[in-house]
Amino acid sequence: MSDVAGLLTTQRPDLTEGGLETGLFFQQGFEALKFVAIFLMVNPKVRQAMRRYFDQFLRMAEAANTGFIFDTNTWLGCISWAAKLGQCEPELLALSQNAVEF
Repeated sequence: MSDVAGLLTTQRPDLTEGGLETGLFFQQGFEALKFVAIFLMVNPKVRQAMRRYFDQFLRMAEAANTGFIFDTNTWLGCISWAAKLGQCEPELLALSQNAVEF
């Protein structure tokens, strides 16, 4: 059974996060071009905010005795968007890799 098939057939639901970009931009006031959160990964304050954000969901998952499915903040972080965002492909790929490693 593949990992995806296992997720689709599990009897135990997993928790996912509830709106990282909304939290960063609208609730905490961070700013980035076109609301592309991947640009925020270079900011240590944002990284701390993201840790706090995910920690709250991890605590909820632990309290509910369930798993948690992480997502990345790589929205629009693909090379087809590089020129539209004023980035060269290697820069955008490096940001994406940094976001996944986070």
